[in-house]
Amino acid sequence: MTASGGPPSDPEDPAGDGRDAAGEDREERAGDGRNAAEEHPLGGLWDGERTPRGYSSPPDAPSTSRPDRRGAERPPRDPVRTTIRGLGQLLITAGVVVLLFVVYEIWVTNLFGQQRQAAATQALDQLWASDSAVVTAAGQAVVTQSGGTVVVTAPTQPTTAPADRQRHYDTTEGVGFAKMYVPSFGADFVLTIIEGTSEADLYAGPGHYQGTQYPGEPGNFALAGHRVNKGAPFDDLGLLHSCDAIVVETRDDWFVYRVLPMQDEVDSWA
Repeated sequence: MTASGGPPSDPEDPAGDGRDAAGEDREERAGDGRNAAEEHPLGGLWDGERTPRGYSSPPDAPSTSRPDRRGAERPPRDPVRTTIRGLGQLLITAGVVVLLFVVYEIWVTNLFGQQRQAAATQALDQLWASDSAVVTAAGQAVVTQSGGTVVVTAPTQPTTAPADRQRHYDTTEGVGFAKMYVPSFGADFVLTIIEGTSEADLYAGPGHYQGTQYPGEPGNFALAGHRVNKGAPFDDLGLLHSCDAIVVETRDDWFVYRVLPMQDEVDSWA
């Protein structure tokens, strides 16, 4: 006789303890600690052998393409397009560098040149102020020197004609020794003339060609100066006209030079 109160028999679990006839746990038939419906970390269902749903290859297999953010595969890069893109970026960078260099050469160096010209003018003014003379109504000249004040009697007539005077210029390369005025450019157009024509000299203002005459001496008093950058003292040189005055001031004299006739005026010049 069979008892009727026991649990119903299970052909795969005759002992009723959750194990089948072979003694294996039904929840771990794969033998890897996962159950049959364990969820894979990448989102699909992984049973240990089959590929997760939604993926084209097992997670252990290396991928041969790079998916973008939307999951679609990117096409392989074209080496020609990559080269052209890199060349274009290089040209753009070079263009920006050249543009910055032009800005520096035209505008920034002008600011530096104006500062050097102002420093040269200040130094020349201090040099001239250290030895000055004032003629009084009594015919006396009050000479102020660095060592003190000396009063001398001024002659009523010049002892030497101005054309016969022997002028002595004690100049130092890189230092200002005279001033140049161009009245047609305005009363404020004043430049300190520097001795020498090196790159550093011309950065501070118009320079005197060494070996040429000095102001008031017979011959050519030659100057050089920039017209574009580094202060550009001669930027408006092309605006001069025939007979325009160029006044040069030295420590003791004033000299007036005139612009010669232009090339197209020589034939008809009277």
